[in-house]
Amino acid sequence: MDPFDGAVGEILHRRKESIKKEADEMSMKEERTRAGLSQSALSRASGVPLRTVQHWERGNVMAASARSLLKAANALGCTLDDLVRGEEDAGLASETKGESDG
Repeated sequence: MDPFDGAVGEILHRRKESIKKEADEMSMKEERTRAGLSQSALSRASGVPLRTVQHWERGNVMAASARSLLKAANALGCTLDDLVRGEEDAGLASETKGESDG
């Protein structure tokens, strides 16, 4: 097994159950918009097919490869967790930010 795939696969394995529950809350579009990229630009920057990016933004991430998600995260300047997080995680991030702002 390729060490890269093994390491990234382990990260995704730990989030497997969360990914299933949060697929419809995928924040790919949010991160893409924040980065100022169109779907086509993200596709070109990451090397991930445009159709795949479109599927991800509709919440169809179950068949996503670890390598493709990592390429997208790198192109967007974010982490895998940023791409696949639910409301609970987003709320926690907001609370934490609020605490550090005050």
